[in-house]
Amino acid sequence: MFYPARMYRVTLGIDNTRRSAGIGALHETGMLEVIPLREFDPPLQDHLEAGERDLLADRCAEYRVRLDRVLEALYEFPPSPGNFLKELVSPRGHEKYPVTAGTLAELLQEIDSILNTTERALEIRALLMEKDERLGESFRVRSDLELLQVIPFDLSALGESRFLSIYAASAGTETAGGVIARLAETCGDEIYVDSRESGDVTVFVVACISEEKEAVESILQSPGITPIRIEARQGLPGEVLKATDEEISQLKAERDSLQEELAALRREHETHILALREELLIRREELDLVTRCGVTGEVTVIQGFVPASALTQIRAGVGEATEEHHFVSVQEPDPEDSSVPVHYENPPFLAPFEYLTTMFARPRYDEIDPTPFVAPIFLIFFGLMLGDAGYGILIALVGYLIYRGAGRVSTTMRDLSYILTLCGISAIIFGAIQGGWFGDVPQRFFGMTPPFVLIEPLKDPIAFFQISLILGIVHINLGLLLAFYQNFRKKRYRACIFDQGIWYILQPSAGVLLAEFFGWAPVHPWLHFLALAGAALSIAMIFYTRGPMGFFSLTGFLGDWLSYVRILALALATGGIAMTVNILAQIVGNAGPLLLVPAIIVFLGGQAFNVVIQALGGVIHAIRLQYIEFFGKFYQGGGKAFTPFRVERMYSRRGDGQ
Repeated sequence: MFYPARMYRVTLGIDNTRRSAGIGALHETGMLEVIPLREFDPPLQDHLEAGERDLLADRCAEYRVRLDRVLEALYEFPPSPGNFLKELVSPRGHEKYPVTAGTLAELLQEIDSILNTTERALEIRALLMEKDERLGESFRVRSDLELLQVIPFDLSALGESRFLSIYAASAGTETAGGVIARLAETCGDEIYVDSRESGDVTVFVVACISEEKEAVESILQSPGITPIRIEARQGLPGEVLKATDEEISQLKAERDSLQEELAALRREHETHILALREELLIRREELDLVTRCGVTGEVTVIQGFVPASALTQIRAGVGEATEEHHFVSVQEPDPEDSSVPVHYENPPFLAPFEYLTTMFARPRYDEIDPTPFVAPIFLIFFGLMLGDAGYGILIALVGYLIYRGAGRVSTTMRDLSYILTLCGISAIIFGAIQGGWFGDVPQRFFGMTPPFVLIEPLKDPIAFFQISLILGIVHINLGLLLAFYQNFRKKRYRACIFDQGIWYILQPSAGVLLAEFFGWAPVHPWLHFLALAGAALSIAMIFYTRGPMGFFSLTGFLGDWLSYVRILALALATGGIAMTVNILAQIVGNAGPLLLVPAIIVFLGGQAFNVVIQALGGVIHAIRLQYIEFFGKFYQGGGKAFTPFRVERMYSRRGDGQ
């Protein structure tokens, strides 16, 4: 638990006649990280050839493209989004579609069958795009026709003939007068203009002889003028407008019908298509694996890393799939080999906190996994910083609802909601001890003294300050102790003495001298002498190993320790703001009976703001104390994540129930 999972470097040989079954078993077991042939052990690598690419891989790629095109068409018009909060606490799950465990050829045949039905979605999408284009044009024409209704003329006249050119346009009323004047001035008697006002817009129709066409078009293209183009329409604008409305209604009906057909296809076949696509990708991964393996005439050789706890499972799965036509060779990797992947091995109640460790850096294979230390200390710090049981109840409730909702369909949400729930429980415990129930609500509004109160930060900040410093020195020394253990285990004795040991001399020595200086306790002369000698020796050792930079080691240690005072600062902030909100609500409520509702709004809004801000602050600062002050003493990280050859199923399940 305190170190990453023990790994084995495994060499696995499978009879070529049973290769597909063996690789499939490895894929379903999902506990082998495959090493490519170029990284095999040299003696073995020299006697193997790279596996050849299977021609079926290209067919898999072709079918994947076809499936993706169908899915893209089905998702062209997605359903309306649901409520975010509802999806968070009660997400819509999907039932996994059973797929057969037949051959790849049988899978491709099944995909062909469903594509023959669902590729109709591509035709529907093309028709919908056409309907949308026609609707857009019809709406544009309708808008122009509404303007042209004020001038009754046959629309078939618009455009160019042998001798005449007729145009329609609109402009703001102030602009239109100048445009008409310019047209008359430019073309004289060889032009006819009919203009009518429609609201704050003036619509005009211009008829000119062909020789004046260019001049008229130049004027009508001026800023502020909007040309009206209606082609292939006959009749008065009002009549054509009515016909256009009927056309729009018809197009909408046709569009709705196509969308319903597309939605029906999606409802009926989406899950099946997603499952087949997923199974196709799984089979494609198995085909691609062969190119990363070594091959002889009769055997396919696979090398990889396996957690020690999964070795028996690997042997049994491959043995059953290949009818024992295989061999397995196991060896211990070098603990300091950076290529060895890191797989966490924590109990289920600690596993979600691996997320916090990984956010900083994954441990190296030969390094302590700090997760078992991070989890309880993070919860303690958060509970002390938030320090309000009422807020803790809210946080725990939200975390539990998410855990029971989105946590059922998302591993990340499950882990985060688990941490959030425990943070809420921690805040309830430490909040009760600190007397925080939405600030001072019990005392202020009900005249009650909360039970279980041991220390109140607002009333006794000095005591809470001391608690913060005690927690800090314990936390820092735990980091030093872990560093000492790691160095001792690796026989780095000099580091044990000069990097960690000196602090175990300096700290008690400084404690004795400070106790004597401030008169906290009587100090025997011999103890005074030993403390003075210890402090001098440890400081000399620091400067001996670090040179002038040793001064910053001393100030850095002191700064790390004082950094834990943030526990007090956040506890005071939570309680102080909550109390301020309560006072404001009380003042508003006491001003008159009609102000009861505003007082409640002030209370609820202020408390909601405070719980969100202080909870975020508690999380950030609790994590910071881990990453900077704690990890800085012993933890380096930088390990390589364990990425096994694993089947990831979201939409499918094996027909046999796997």
